[in-house]
Amino acid sequence: TQVFNVPTSVGNATWAVTVRLPSGYFEPGEAQRAYPVLMAGHGMPGSTRQFQSVIDMATVGDQAVSQRKIAPFITVVPSLMPNGKDTECVHGPGGDTQVKTWLARDVPASVAERLRVVPQRSGWAWLGFSAGAWCGSMVTMRHPDRFSAAVSLGGYFRPAWTSKPPLSAQQLAGYDLVALAKTKPPRVALSVRSTRKDASSWASTKPFLESARAPMSVTAAIDSAGGHNFSVWRPQVPKGLAWLGAGVPGFKP
Repeated sequence: TQVFNVPTSVGNATWAVTVRLPSGYFEPGEAQRAYPVLMAGHGMPGSTRQFQSVIDMATVGDQAVSQRKIAPFITVVPSLMPNGKDTECVHGPGGDTQVKTWLARDVPASVAERLRVVPQRSGWAWLGFSAGAWCGSMVTMRHPDRFSAAVSLGGYFRPAWTSKPPLSAQQLAGYDLVALAKTKPPRVALSVRSTRKDASSWASTKPFLESARAPMSVTAAIDSAGGHNFSVWRPQVPKGLAWLGAGVPGFKP
């Protein structure tokens, strides 16, 4: 595991990303191999450590690879709450809140410069839960030139602040993924996993699923019971990895 400090190209901040390389990355026989990149989005409030504690991404990922459910991949966990702020990953008004551009452009560029990665969008995807799932879905749908797929675990499809949004109504409209899925769907694939009892997720997930259309591809797995918590999301992680391996070219084993 390594930590990269990646500056923002728009704004004046530098934020950290935690990177885990697949086993075998440094083996001589793999010296020319390029790996797909999975961006992992943590919850808010929360930190990158959630993918080492409550969700053991290293163990789950290694198991999926050993079972040939997915190709070996690089995991990149960006800090989604710089300075403790709930940014909802949008391009905010200040230099310390312009997170979307950082996630969509700066982090991929930094990772590609440092590591052997698949350059094509087919080798770049997201997996996240709750707010991290929102960030992953939003960045993927708004930047289909970079990302081809996202796995949403208990996510939502409109930004959700506990206080006054930092954006105008016109700016907020650009982050309404329900509307985007209906009016200008991007050519990306989403795996949407939620429950009808998850009030934080289902309120926008239901209209999103009803609105989505081609060329966007959406695979939904909706349970009737279960809340907005890790006990629901944890068993969905290996299923999300298997979905990526089965349907996203850059992640196929």
